[in-house]
Amino acid sequence: MRPEVVAVLLEYEVARSIADCLAADWFHSGYGDLVRLALTCRGFYNPAMDSLWYSIDALTPLLHCFSSPVRAIMAEGEFAWRLSRTPCTSDWDRFLSYAARVRELHLNYENPNQAGEAAYDVIALHRPVSASPLFPNLHTISWNSANDIIDPYISLFISASLQDLSMAVNSNISATNLFDTLQFNAPRLRHLDIDTDNFDASRETYDALKDAMYSWPAIETFRINGRAIMLEAKEILHLSRLSSLTTVTIPLNVTSGFDTSMLKTNDLFFPSLRVLDLVIGKELDDIFLAQTVIHRITSFTVREIILDLPLVPSEPVVRNLFSNVAKHLQLEKIQVVPSSSHRKAIEENFLEVLLSCSTLDPLLDIPTIREVDIQYLPFDLYSEDIEKIANAWPHLQELQLGIHCICPDFTPCLPFTSLTAFKVCPDLTRVGLTFDKHLPDESAVWESVGLKVQVVDIGRTYVDDSMPWPLAEYMVDLFPNIIMCYGRVDLDGVDSEYRERTLKRLWADIEIVRNSRAGDATRERPA
Repeated sequence: MRPEVVAVLLEYEVARSIADCLAADWFHSGYGDLVRLALTCRGFYNPAMDSLWYSIDALTPLLHCFSSPVRAIMAEGEFAWRLSRTPCTSDWDRFLSYAARVRELHLNYENPNQAGEAAYDVIALHRPVSASPLFPNLHTISWNSANDIIDPYISLFISASLQDLSMAVNSNISATNLFDTLQFNAPRLRHLDIDTDNFDASRETYDALKDAMYSWPAIETFRINGRAIMLEAKEILHLSRLSSLTTVTIPLNVTSGFDTSMLKTNDLFFPSLRVLDLVIGKELDDIFLAQTVIHRITSFTVREIILDLPLVPSEPVVRNLFSNVAKHLQLEKIQVVPSSSHRKAIEENFLEVLLSCSTLDPLLDIPTIREVDIQYLPFDLYSEDIEKIANAWPHLQELQLGIHCICPDFTPCLPFTSLTAFKVCPDLTRVGLTFDKHLPDESAVWESVGLKVQVVDIGRTYVDDSMPWPLAEYMVDLFPNIIMCYGRVDLDGVDSEYRERTLKRLWADIEIVRNSRAGDATRERPA
């Protein structure tokens, strides 16, 4: 190989690109190729090792940097990596040399290959002064679920380089500790996503969060999910003045001593906001507070709103909320997500909170709508409603209405033939609706209209043994590009195994019909 070619290959950026390509193919070849590349020559060593250690999903690989003995112990059916002796200086030097290469840490506690509490204790108690912070170049941290083990050790992972943090906290102690640490040690934080559903916030936790908020001038995503923490008016006003903020979750609760007058007399600027998530409190007054927040927003940049409702909403309440949204925001996406604790209450009061299509009328005045996700509120829809929706939202890409709601005493009236109305929505790729259990008669005309729909969720639509094959033909006729069709399994009064079997058969028949229409004669419908 010519010297000039070798020189180019040994440039760090070029060598790193090669290493990243090998890392992207880890599923097929593992990380062995990266290790072999690192051992090729000194020029490839650092790029290959940086790529190899860029992202880890457990501390276990780093524990192997400690000299033996390091052993895995199974206690009470649980696996956890633990250290059988205190690491020495050379152990720490090796550990820290690799930890400095880590940029992303994703811990999954459903994975048994995680470090145990004893290992965290050793690291926390015996790390040298040079190991503060433990990961000096870490910019992304995520924990997929709240875990008591990690709570006391959160501060080990926070450094000045941190930009993205996503995790759940279990208690006031861990939440207060987290916010205090972030305030003083993470000035470059840009994305914060914290789940606080598992505890009730104390005054100390409130104060720690509020103090920390003012230390992140470049924050882009601020999401505190759950109702444990409620922001006050002055904190909302502060967030609205951050020019970098593009995504925000605002918890609202009038009963927490919220100063509504401050919001009523001050505009909320949000100059760069794209996604607005309102976590609404448990009282009806909190709905009115949400309407005030929407009304005071002066920005024209908001394109998505998420409404997290805690109560069982009536049609007038939902319609008024939608009216306020339609008057003040030019949206492309709207999502309504009742809290998990209230989804059961909605199902128990299904017939009382059943919504008509007129509830959506205010939103139909927003022609820019592209995605509608209202899966957990029940809707009673008819063919003319689907036609009205399709005509109002010609740019629609995804539509999901009421597919998670279940009630044995309610029979949907929406026929499958109503789907033809979506021929005026050429960009539609996903549909989620619950249909009448009766198929259209054979005289019904089902012609392909070239829709791009790929995913169809039939919600709680009842499907019996006689339906899968003819329904599959209807689906493929209308949606030639379909790649998935499914529905809810847990229907009252229907055996879940039977329901699951018929839905699987429906999808299998769709694949057969689709392949046969494409000229694949190698597959036939099973008997």
